[in-house]
Amino acid sequence: MQFNQYQFVGRLVNDPEYKDVGTGLVKFSVAVNKSYKKNEEWHNKTIFHNDVDLWGKYAKDTASRFNKGQEVFVVGELDEDQWEETDGQKRKKWVIKVSKIIACGNNGSTPKDSNVATPKDSLEHMETKRLNDESAF
Repeated sequence: MQFNQYQFVGRLVNDPEYKDVGTGLVKFSVAVNKSYKKNEEWHNKTIFHNDVDLWGKYAKDTASRFNKGQEVFVVGELDEDQWEETDGQKRKKWVIKVSKIIACGNNGSTPKDSNVATPKDSLEHMETKRLNDESAF
């Protein structure tokens, strides 16, 4: 049996970028920090920096609801993106393919609008909300 699931809480490093390809794609980065105390002084260290892709019907909505600095809980699987540069050089990088994203904690930034996602508006609950209220988005 193989298991490929990653769960983490971090802050968006940049505003999500929506691309109108296929069923929709939003790309962003999330940094996970660790706080520690050394010599009676607190320090923060980035221990994990993730490129994140979310494909599908919630991509556009996610791009408009989340913004740089916002704390999020992400669930997804690790995947390898491969491509070839125009000069023929082959490239690859690891990326988290999101299955769930939830706003949590404080925002840490100025919201784009008054509809910044809250846990009840997260991907986990969007489908239920859509079924109960067709004008939800």
